[in-house]
Amino acid sequence: MRLLGDRVSRQVASQIAMEHDWDTLRDAGYLAGSKLQADALVTLDSDLATRLTASYLSLRWKP
Repeated sequence: MRLLGDRVSRQVASQIAMEHDWDTLRDAGYLAGSKLQADALVTLDSDLATRLTASYLSLRWKP
């Protein structure tokens, strides 16, 4: 997984957090890493999955 130690990851995470009006970069960092690596984001965090499903139509979540 890409870490938020580089400028590009931090910038993308900041943009995502601002777009979604999130207070922290924690969840945005996971999404930024998956976007930059063109990978799938797999999570057990139902709150994160619910928030992302509302914003990203291509996201699939199986509760």
